[in-house]
Amino acid sequence: MKSFTQSSEFNVDYMVACMQFINIVVHSVQEMNYRVYLQEEFKLLGLDD
Repeated sequence: MKSFTQSSEFNVDYMVACMQFINIVVHSVQEMNYRVYLQEEFKLLGLDD
């Protein structure tokens, strides 16, 4: 998570790419319960702070 807290042009691009990947993974799941589970797991990583 340290790479998310350092600010530079590269890290912004990296953060955007990571969030796009997470969004694709979460929204590719058809079962709503599993989707909510994945969202909660990513939330526990502290990515929404």
